[in-house]
Amino acid sequence: MKEELEFFDIKKKIKFKTMDWRIETKVAGNRTRYFAVAPVPGEMGREAWRIVSKEFADKNKMPM
Repeated sequence: MKEELEFFDIKKKIKFKTMDWRIETKVAGNRTRYFAVAPVPGEMGREAWRIVSKEFADKNKMPM
């Protein structure tokens, strides 16, 4: 079961907690970054991104 994470909406400048998030991986150069991504409540199409550790991403990544 997913745990509740806290995100920050930069546009509205508010924090919100949600259990509706997914793990994304981005590679820039030789560095890999892991993010938890959640939809912003009340805003269609906008997402909030939060950096997470590799261990957290590996533990919570959905199997393909």
